[in-house]
Amino acid sequence: MTTAVYVDGFNLYCGLARPLDCKWVDFQQYFERHFPDDDIRVVYFFEALVEGPSQARQREYIRALQTRPKIQVALGKMKRKERRCRVTACRHAGDRRYLDYEEKYTDVKIALTMLDDTHRGLFEKLILVTADTDLVPAVQLAKQRRPHQRIVVRTPALHKRRYAAHDLRVAADHVAVADAELLLKCQFPRKLLDESGHPILRPTAWRQAPLNAVRIWQKQHSSHRRRRSR
Repeated sequence: MTTAVYVDGFNLYCGLARPLDCKWVDFQQYFERHFPDDDIRVVYFFEALVEGPSQARQREYIRALQTRPKIQVALGKMKRKERRCRVTACRHAGDRRYLDYEEKYTDVKIALTMLDDTHRGLFEKLILVTADTDLVPAVQLAKQRRPHQRIVVRTPALHKRRYAAHDLRVAADHVAVADAELLLKCQFPRKLLDESGHPILRPTAWRQAPLNAVRIWQKQHSSHRRRRSR
C-alpha cells in the first residue's frame, strides 16, 4: 500500500522526544519498521526553528534528517509573543509580562500538504503523527474527497491525557499511540556524512537515549503520582 507520513515535529518533540530525552531519531527507519507492510514513499517532517542556542542543535538534526532519501523537511517559524503570568500564587510585585514563542504555519502546512496529496491521488494511505486536534478538519475533508484512502493517526504521547485524541479518533480510520519503544531503537549513529562528505555530529548535549527510557519515565512518574496522592 503506497503510503505518506506527515510528522508534526514540535508535537512529537513535546510528547515523546523530550520526556524520553530521545532527539536523534532516524524517522525513515522508524516508520519503515513501524509499518513494514506499507510502501512508504515519503516522510514529511514539519518543524519550526527555535530561537537561541538550541537552534544550532536543531539545524544539525535537520541536516541528519536530510541524509535520508524519503524525508522531506518543511520549516515553519517561531513567533515572539508577549504573555502575562497568570499564576495566582506568584508574589512577584514587578512586571508580570514575559516573552514567549509560539509555532506558526506548521498545522496549516500539514493540512495543505495532506489535502494536496489527496487531491492528486498520490497515496493509498496517509499516516498523521500528531495529537493536535486542529488537524481534524483536514482529516475530515481528505476522507470526504477520497473515502477509500486510509488515514491513520499515531499520537506521540507518554502521558494518558494525550492518548485520547477523541476528535481525531472520530475523523480518522484508526488512531493509536506511537510506538515509543521502537523510537529508542531507531536513532542515528553519532556521526553521519552529508551528500558532500561533510560530517554531521550528534550534539554533545543530546546523549544516546537508553533502550529502557520508557520504563525509566514510567517509574519516575509513577513515584511522583504516589507522592502527590499522600
